[in-house]
Amino acid sequence: MKNILLLACLLTFTSAFLAQNREIKFETSSFEDVKAKAKKENKLIFVDAYTTWCGPCKWMAKSVFTNDTVADYFNSNFIATKIDMEKGEGIEFRKKYQVFCFPNLLFINGDGEVIHRRGGGMPPANFIAFAKEAQGTTNTYQAYAKEYETKKSDAQFLTSYLAYLSKTCMPYDDIVASYFETQSVDQLSTRANWNMFYNYVKSYNSKAFIYVGNNIETFYKLYTKDSVDLKLKDVLCKSGQKAVFDKRNADSSYSAFKLDIAKFPENITNNVIFRLDIDKAGFKKDWTTYGNLLLTKGDLYLSPKEYNGIAWKIYENVDNPKVLEKASQWMKKHIDDNQNNTKSSLYAEYDTYASVLYKLKLKNEALAAANEALKRGKESNQDIADTEALIEKINKL
Repeated sequence: MKNILLLACLLTFTSAFLAQNREIKFETSSFEDVKAKAKKENKLIFVDAYTTWCGPCKWMAKSVFTNDTVADYFNSNFIATKIDMEKGEGIEFRKKYQVFCFPNLLFINGDGEVIHRRGGGMPPANFIAFAKEAQGTTNTYQAYAKEYETKKSDAQFLTSYLAYLSKTCMPYDDIVASYFETQSVDQLSTRANWNMFYNYVKSYNSKAFIYVGNNIETFYKLYTKDSVDLKLKDVLCKSGQKAVFDKRNADSSYSAFKLDIAKFPENITNNVIFRLDIDKAGFKKDWTTYGNLLLTKGDLYLSPKEYNGIAWKIYENVDNPKVLEKASQWMKKHIDDNQNNTKSSLYAEYDTYASVLYKLKLKNEALAAANEALKRGKESNQDIADTEALIEKINKL
């Protein structure tokens, strides 16, 4: 019986292995030759725009392009080619076709026009659905681009168009800015425009962003203080980080940025500048300033969700006992407030808490927190090796 079962298993495995033995046939000639072939056969070209270091590119090549269903569909319907975006003709292709992420998956006709595109990898079923979209006449990159010319002020259409563009990795800031230029002051606070603003505005110097900042109380009443503040802080922080991390001229760029955002509400800018000051101190490895900022302003601006990450960074880099004490207080509060949270094991939080207490040389408290972390880590199948090493260090205090 065992031999029969073994034979059956081997046959099943062999069948499964043999069932996936086809792959997309990629042309190896120049892109000009590929276009000529596509035009002659009246087919679209599928282009895998990849790089050699891109993980999702490798996954697509190994797990999707070798899927039988995918291979059969693509080999029957398209002319396929792979182009390395960092070598040969790929360098010019990348510029011409605005390839900003990898893999970039494009369908191009024989005349070199982009019909459809998407950024990032996708499983076989989604990949085939994406290919079928390219063969249709609606919801393609080309169809959207043509429709945009007559619907630049249509919020419903633009919401759909921008949702699509966001999946291609292509820039859309100019489209958003152009749309808001068509909107009157009275229209800027409508629900459709708020959704557009919240999801797609990224420039703090844009008309819409400045309007929201100048009329913040109106937007608080319409769309809640939390959501308005979150959006404003997100845009300002990301803009400020470009200045903070400017290796060539960081100090002057950051100073100019702080002056520029003084036009926005103080409750927003103070929070943003605090976070950027922390980023700047960490970037420069100025851990004294980093710790002092947290000690003096952390209670004002940090949210409980940030406590664990901040406390761990303090543990790794800051030696000031007062800052470490503050970190331990944040961790205790966060843990106490989340004891009944069934979505979190609190393993990482207890481990961080124990680490901070260890650095404070509070042996008994650190050991208790570390043992609790160990217990919770085991219950939630976490890798507890670091916690076990921590316990050894605590026992040596």
